[in-house]
Amino acid sequence: PVQWLANELDTSDYEMVIKTRHIDEETQFTELDWQLIRFSPLPLYLAADNKWRNNTNVLAALDLGSEKASKYCLNEAIIKAGLAYAKDYDSEFYACYTVHVSPFLRDLGIVFSDEQVINAFEKLPVAQRTLIEAHDLKDKLKIKAGVVEQVIPSVAAKLNADLVIMGSVGNTGIKGHLIGNTAEKVMKLLKTDILVLPPLGV
Repeated sequence: PVQWLANELDTSDYEMVIKTRHIDEETQFTELDWQLIRFSPLPLYLAADNKWRNNTNVLAALDLGSEKASKYCLNEAIIKAGLAYAKDYDSEFYACYTVHVSPFLRDLGIVFSDEQVINAFEKLPVAQRTLIEAHDLKDKLKIKAGVVEQVIPSVAAKLNADLVIMGSVGNTGIKGHLIGNTAEKVMKLLKTDILVLPPLGV
């Protein structure tokens, strides 16, 4: 299916790929899931096998620390998708950004997580701050310090989110298979529906 999507299908006729995921104690994703996450040229919606609850929310995981234009465009696409889903399902929309803190340094007390979060928004690149302000999301943006693959599932649980939206940086080859994409690491702890947007231009 992945090769067919990438090489044989005119994807301009479609908006996304939708696939179910079965969550149990041993495994949450099949080999096909991981292949789609890495290589699908279309946005990938992975639907968990649990029903949506009432009064649930949509969470967008953003990478706001980068000055790259490609990261800005991907953040913008994630925000727009999240706002659209929240509107359609009458849900609240939130965004989160993780200020990376080394667990080793944190445990040694060399870096204090609370201090990292103070004024974190003002320290973001101007374009990223402008993006948040343009969508009036400053009060909806949750900034936490820590390791991203732990922070996002924790914030999703606290906000009662049934859908988490994130981007894939598209790591492939040896690097991708050895360390995995951030999205992949995050998803191993998420029990929600997940929408993964591919790098723009893919």
